[in-house]
Amino acid sequence: MRPVRCIPLVMLALCLISTTALAATEFGVIAGFNFANLRIENQSDLTGRSTFAIGGVADFGINDRFGIRVEPTFLSKGTKATQRNAYWSTMDGAVFDLDYIDVPILARYDLGEREVTHSYFLGGLGVSIATKQEAELTQGPETETVDMGDVLNPMDVSLDLGAGVSFPVGRNNRLTIDGRAAIGLININDGGTITFDGAPLAVPATSTHTLDFRLMATYLFPR
Repeated sequence: MRPVRCIPLVMLALCLISTTALAATEFGVIAGFNFANLRIENQSDLTGRSTFAIGGVADFGINDRFGIRVEPTFLSKGTKATQRNAYWSTMDGAVFDLDYIDVPILARYDLGEREVTHSYFLGGLGVSIATKQEAELTQGPETETVDMGDVLNPMDVSLDLGAGVSFPVGRNNRLTIDGRAAIGLININDGGTITFDGAPLAVPATSTHTLDFRLMATYLFPR
C-alpha cells in the first residue's frame, strides 16, 4: 500500500467519526515511551531505541462499549546498528534517528462500564509523517550525522494493536494505561545516495519496516 493512498482513508475515517460519535466525547493528553526498532531485510545485530512520546487524544464514544480514538503524537522511531550492519559493510555503526508526527486512528472496545475500572482493547492504523530523518554514521575515527530525507519515505503506515486498563479519576475524568505494538506495513526505504565525509554513499533499497512497542498513559476529561 503506497502512503498517498492512505490519506483518503484517513479523511474518510475522520468524517465517519464526526458524524457518528454521539454517545460521549472526551479529550485529553497522552504520554509515554516508544521502544523503536527497524526490520531490515537480511540484517541482524539491530538494537532498539527508547524515546519519549507525547501528544493529544480525542476519544469519540459510539455506544457504551465501543469508540474511536484519534491520537496525534510526536515520537521517534529508528534503530542502532553495529558490527558493520544495516545497509553498509563499510560502516562500523549507524544510529537511525527518525522523528514523526504519528496519528493513530484506533477502534476501542471496553470490557466494562466507563464509570468503573475496566480493561479495553485497541486496534487500527497509524499514519506517521516524518519531521526528521537522520542517521549518525561511524567509520573508523569518523562520525557524522547525515540527512536520510532523500532516501527514506516521508510517510509510514502501521498496524496498531494494544490493550490496557481504564481508571475513573474524580467524578468524570479517566486515566488509562496501555501497551501497544505498532507494526510497519510499508517499506520506508526507497534507496538512493547520501553524503558522508564529503563523498557520495549509496544506500541500497533494502526492504525496511518500522516496529515499535509503546507504553502509554492517557488522561481524559469529558467535552
